[in-house]
Amino acid sequence: MEEKCLSRAENIIKYPQGFRVVHYRLFRREVFDKVGLQDSRIPYVEDLDLFLRMELAGMRLSTIPLVDDAFILHD
Repeated sequence: MEEKCLSRAENIIKYPQGFRVVHYRLFRREVFDKVGLQDSRIPYVEDLDLFLRMELAGMRLSTIPLVDDAFILHD
């Protein structure tokens, strides 16, 4: 699987299809110490705001291709 990285904050706005939709993220505490937490005043896509702040702070986002799909079976 190809690694997806966001190289510049402007690309997020110009090319939003480059995002991977995920329901989990792992960040070191230092990330939040540097850019702050997600803004709870933003009703939707607050993660996009966080990613933009991370990118503007010089951080790179990447995907670790461990699991592509996971399913939970409910009775």
